[in-house]
Amino acid sequence: MLKSLAMATAIAFFAVPAVAQDGDALIAELFTAFEAEFPNLSTVQRHNAGLAEGASSRFTFNARAGVEYTVVGLCDQNCTDVDLEVFSGSTSVGSDFLDDDVPIVVFTAERAGSYTVEITMATCSTRNCRAGAKAYAG
Repeated sequence: MLKSLAMATAIAFFAVPAVAQDGDALIAELFTAFEAEFPNLSTVQRHNAGLAEGASSRFTFNARAGVEYTVVGLCDQNCTDVDLEVFSGSTSVGSDFLDDDVPIVVFTAERAGSYTVEITMATCSTRNCRAGAKAYAG
């Protein structure tokens, strides 16, 4: 499934017209295209942030034990690398530090409770780039 997710997200990037637009609007459009490819996934939590290169932002979501979650990150046209890591308490349950702008982490929650997602702007060509992440169940 992970390979399919990555492929669909890459396709979504190429399907979006290459016109200048607000970073949050671009991210929303890319997530809409991604969700059209995977209608069985339901959004649990979303988060957008303006991040300088090297900066991070965190958000949390509540998970149910035994459920598979997919966390997807995206960034605007000024970003070429954004990373994700998901934590249960202080323990990492998954990460994507590849040199790309579509990180994806898939994991099954071993316990019910709060999980934290950290999104890091690894490479940004402007003072601030917009990044977004969504946690999906299913």
